[in-house]
Amino acid sequence: MGETAIAWSYEDPSAAAKVIKAFRKDDEAAEALTIKLGVIDNQLMDAKRVETELATMPGKDEVRAMLLAQLMAPMQQLVMQLNAPGQNLAYALGARQDQLENG
Repeated sequence: MGETAIAWSYEDPSAAAKVIKAFRKDDEAAEALTIKLGVIDNQLMDAKRVETELATMPGKDEVRAMLLAQLMAPMQQLVMQLNAPGQNLAYALGARQDQLENG
């Protein structure tokens, strides 16, 4: 039957699954290492769900970055809208300057 190993992570629930999935990309490693099950929040996951769901979940840092981007988007849009009239005026003045220089 072979050896049994346990992989876990305290910080990121998907970290161990990601490491195992990356290791299993090699054909020899895929044969040597078989996932039996996964446990997250006291719920069992079969091997297929571990590789397809848990290993593909974004990590904590990625989720934080996505949340921060979502929170910042309205503010960035507001700043762009506030800057638009000044930017348009600068474009118009630049076009008028080019028009006067070229006759």
